[in-house]
Amino acid sequence: MIRKAKKRNRKKAGKVPLRTRIKAFVFKTLRVAAVVVVLTALGFAVKAIHAELLTNEYFSIKTINVSSMERVSRDEVLRLSKLSPGHNIFSIDIDKAVERIRRHPWIEDASIKRMFPDTLEIEVRERVPAAFIKLDELYVMDINGVVFKRFSMDDRLDLPVVTGLKPGNDGGDAGLEAGLLDLIELLGRRRGFNIEHVSEIHVDPIYGFTLYTLDEGVRLELGLERLDEKISAFEKVWRFRGGSLAGIESFDLTNERGVVVRFKEGFIKGSKRRNA
Repeated sequence: MIRKAKKRNRKKAGKVPLRTRIKAFVFKTLRVAAVVVVLTALGFAVKAIHAELLTNEYFSIKTINVSSMERVSRDEVLRLSKLSPGHNIFSIDIDKAVERIRRHPWIEDASIKRMFPDTLEIEVRERVPAAFIKLDELYVMDINGVVFKRFSMDDRLDLPVVTGLKPGNDGGDAGLEAGLLDLIELLGRRRGFNIEHVSEIHVDPIYGFTLYTLDEGVRLELGLERLDEKISAFEKVWRFRGGSLAGIESFDLTNERGVVVRFKEGFIKGSKRRNA
């Protein structure tokens, strides 16, 4: 009897009155409605603020700074970007403007920053030319190995010509292309015999790299390895001769016994070849 009575009491205590349930439902509904009203009001407020930012003259662009460049003018950058004073600083699409600037062949990268309230900063990085590439026509390659444009006399460039590359391959396999870039970088930083003394770099997947000097067109056979060491060996002979290469046809720098110098026919009687 005692157990049954306790069970009935627990049942009665767990039952929520109808009035209480109605009050809870109304309260929950009002709370949801209040949240909806607040969010709606915030939405209208955000739209109003956004509209004000896009139309307020305080945010009209007054100054556009462009980083200094050698080959691309400030006016050309602004023309490509389609940006000009008077535009609202919030309304411009920076990503699209940057994409348009990057279309210029001499421009490697660009970025645009908003400097509130009325200034834009355009940073441009130009390509650094490294060599001409002889394919179907003469092209310009940058220091990263990118062949980015046909050569024009307006480019005002004096660079060595790379020959032996196949069209559409930009330097053959990855190893040969990397070796070419390393060779150009090596010649570019040397103080003695350097890139300014080279007229042509010939590339061959089997025989490696061959240089042709600007003076006398002498052939320097380098192969594929220890390029710095081989150029230094040639430089010793070059300096010994006072920088003159007259009468010399070629230097074979791939011979383990030393530098093999081949002279032009008739330059040295009775000897057309000797080790240096």
